Amino acid sequence: MLSDTFDLTTNLVEETRLLGLHLGRLLKPGDMVCLSGDLGTGKTTLAAGIGQGWNAEHALTSPTFVMVHRHERTIDHQFLYHLDMYRIQSPADAESIGLDDILDGSSAVLIEWAENIRDELPPDVLWVTLTDAGETARQITITAAGERSHALLESLRQRQEQ
Repeated sequence: MLSDTFDLTTNLVEETRLLGLHLGRLLKPGDMVCLSGDLGTGKTTLAAGIGQGWNAEHALTSPTFVMVHRHERTIDHQFLYHLDMYRIQSPADAESIGLDDILDGSSAVLIEWAENIRDELPPDVLWVTLTDAGETARQITITAAGERSHALLESLRQRQEQ
């Protein structure tokens, strides 16, 4: 049986971004990655790496004030939605951004502060929790909750063991 959780530590900001780069290369339509952690723990750094690995046309930046950025990949016109749910306070707030349409499975989705909409999410989600472990070090816990997220977790685990 596959393990549900994988823990690792990145010691430099660049290592956190590279983890994202590897994860971004794996993402397919319907995949959902949820980032959790306090302010300043590297969620946006990891997201930027994910966007780069996914080959987003434009660099991912924090969508805190607009809540949703839609990124296109030129080679196949697929979309990656990058959401920041920091300011979401109710299910009505989530509905106001068209969350149901975003979560329809046709695009990859990356959500910062996903714990704020946990009840709205599908069951197969890859949770990435970042914790400050020093000036530039981060403790990262990756938890899979479903068949596809297990495949993503195992690919990341194998990559880190190389």
